[in-house]
Amino acid sequence: MSFFQPVLPIALSLTLLLTGYICLMVGLEQLENNTERGIAGTMGVVLAVYGAGWGLATGAVLYFLIERTKLLGFTADPEAPGVKAAEEH
Repeated sequence: MSFFQPVLPIALSLTLLLTGYICLMVGLEQLENNTERGIAGTMGVVLAVYGAGWGLATGAVLYFLIERTKLLGFTADPEAPGVKAAEEH
C-alpha cells in the first residue's frame, strides 16, 4: 500500500474528472435544443457557486420564463429564429 500512496491523490483526481466528464456528456445528450442547454449550463454554474437550493430555483425560474412562455401568458416574437420549431413542441 505504501508503494501506491504517493500516486493515490492523482489517481483519485483523474477518476473524479473522468466521472464528471461522462456525467456531463450523458446529461447533454438528453437535451433537445440550445435553449435547454443554456438553462442547464446556467443551472450548473449557480449550483457549483451558490449551492443546490439556488441552482434548483434558478433552473425552475429560467425554465418557466424561457421554455414555457405559453404557461405564463407570454407570446413569442413571430420573427425570431426557431419560433416555429418551438411551437411544434
